[in-house]
Amino acid sequence: MKPSNDVQKQALTEQVIADLASRLSAGKARVAERYTRYCFRRVPLEDLASEAPSTLATIVIRQLEFLRQRSPGELLIRVYNPSEDKEGWASPHTIVEMVNDDMPFLVDTGTLTLTEMGLGIHLIIHPVVRVARDKKGRLTELYDKKSGRGVTESVIQFQVDRRTSKGDRDEIRGRLDAAMGDVRRAVADWKGMEASAAEAQRCLPEWANGLEGEWVEEGCAFLRWLLDDHFIFLGVRDYRVVRGKKQYELQVVDGSGLGILRETPDMVRSR
Repeated sequence: MKPSNDVQKQALTEQVIADLASRLSAGKARVAERYTRYCFRRVPLEDLASEAPSTLATIVIRQLEFLRQRSPGELLIRVYNPSEDKEGWASPHTIVEMVNDDMPFLVDTGTLTLTEMGLGIHLIIHPVVRVARDKKGRLTELYDKKSGRGVTESVIQFQVDRRTSKGDRDEIRGRLDAAMGDVRRAVADWKGMEASAAEAQRCLPEWANGLEGEWVEEGCAFLRWLLDDHFIFLGVRDYRVVRGKKQYELQVVDGSGLGILRETPDMVRSR
């Protein structure tokens, strides 16, 4: 009887780990083993089995080299076409890799951004790992998730339609850089945006005291519906209604922007 997919995948994973142990020092092999188990946990067997264990081990080593140095809040991103000469492995696809603080919407946003660029996505690998780093941002340990130790970081690899032009690869990087910055701002300001909507719902009767009661109540009901987990707040900004020469105008209230409408630059860095 043919072994189940889980048994085959476990056997392949052990082969990769054995290969890593033969190529790395004991300390690095221990970190690589833990990373391998997280890295391939949700990858379908058919995608893993298409590569030799030694190739999968090389991919793990290259990813660990990529995330070796990182500061808090920094986005690591690279877009490249791997070759045997340079990376030690080759692929018919262009590889997009990112390391970020773990937060919601990273994979969805990356997928949407790449799809909007007309790129087919052939494989997504997305381990979330708990890491320890020293004061200079160097990776010192990778912990078991159940330990609760360390800080969670998201590692994402997209394998997309091959792009041979450096300009095309630079565009992919730039679009993802901007999109990930929007995600960070939206997540960081999430509670503030909800508080702003709650204030609007609470104060609407006072702010709109010239409107008929049923209109005010409908507006309040709509805001309550938004706040009841029916809406993802991406950006919030206050406006002031002022009388112009011919009509009323909306003026932005300086400093009121949150999320992707935040006016002030944040500390998001990319490399």
